[in-house]
Amino acid sequence: MKIVRLLKVMVFLSILLYALAYGQMENSTAEINPSVPQNLVDICQYADQATATSENTGSEAIYATGVPDCDTDCSVWSGIQKSWNPTNWNTIANLTLHYPSSVSARNLTFHGDYDICVRRIWVSNSIEQLEVFSGEKRDCTFTMSISAPFDVDKIILETCGYSWTSTDAVQLCGKVCLPSDEICDGVDNDCDAQVDEGLDQDSDEIADCFDNCPDARNQDQADSDSDGVGDACDRCQGSSSEEEVDQNGCDIFQFCEPFYCSFQCLYADWKGNEPLQKYPNDCTIVLKVREGGYEPACVPTIASDQCAN
Repeated sequence: MKIVRLLKVMVFLSILLYALAYGQMENSTAEINPSVPQNLVDICQYADQATATSENTGSEAIYATGVPDCDTDCSVWSGIQKSWNPTNWNTIANLTLHYPSSVSARNLTFHGDYDICVRRIWVSNSIEQLEVFSGEKRDCTFTMSISAPFDVDKIILETCGYSWTSTDAVQLCGKVCLPSDEICDGVDNDCDAQVDEGLDQDSDEIADCFDNCPDARNQDQADSDSDGVGDACDRCQGSSSEEEVDQNGCDIFQFCEPFYCSFQCLYADWKGNEPLQKYPNDCTIVLKVREGGYEPACVPTIASDQCAN
């Protein structure tokens, strides 16, 4: 289990570093599924495509994409190829911004250029749309929270119809599921709305990392002696829940005892984690005092002193 926890930490850190380094996600992402635990990261991004119902030559919708490149003084127009505006100041127009990644939206930040008045804002994707503001926004720069029941990859702004509303850029922030290789950790790592798929070798619908018998089908997960190894694969029933056991459910005493006094006792590797050592030193041969003499026995090395007396 320590290895599984370490893998989870490593995966999380690698995703976080990627997001911090690049900010704007250019690679493929997947939609968030709120019913399934997923690897989510926070990102902020600017539109990479835009269209408008009205636009001026030199102030087309494309100039509202990318990062802001105008100053923050909306009393002075920055000039052509800096921002979008409609054909005339008294035109009610819609600007639609498309974003590279679909996110569970948290907020948007509007960056204006000149004479701002936004009266309606929608967020949407290819299927759903939701109005998130209706009123009048005249600030040159403003941030507003978004709460939508679907992932967002599009923002639509509507002008008031009595101002230029030259728009420099709009940032969209939220959470995104970043796909990675699926590992056994109870999380949808590859963002396909499934958890730990392909990681159930005995096909009992319990992922290997949570299965108390990963090699033996046991949907009930019965564990009579509560040692963490299921009854279906426990070779040493009756071990204490307080004792450490190997993959077969045997504590160190139960493991050593069957070897009696043969050389196999010296070669016995309790957890199978010392294959290169000739003598793993898990078990040793001792002479137990018995009435009328001594009896050889295979016991845990750590208990050989007590057993020999």
